[in-house]
Amino acid sequence: METKDKKQFSRTFKKLAILMDKQADQNLIQIYFDALSAYSMDDVEGGINQAIKTCRFFPKPVEIIEGMDLQEKYI
Repeated sequence: METKDKKQFSRTFKKLAILMDKQADQNLIQIYFDALSAYSMDDVEGGINQAIKTCRFFPKPVEIIEGMDLQEKYI
């Protein structure tokens, strides 16, 4: 992801946070953005959408990355 993706990432991440009853403050959003910055926005969005479908608890960045891999298998 690039700096220009931050707004879209924030919106997608907040959807996940709302669903999981987690407070998504700017610090948490920045930590996740930094951890996932090596991936494209499309991949990250796919990983977050997969986490929404499969995680019972708020996912760590590694679980979002794993969701990207699952997403690719089913495309």
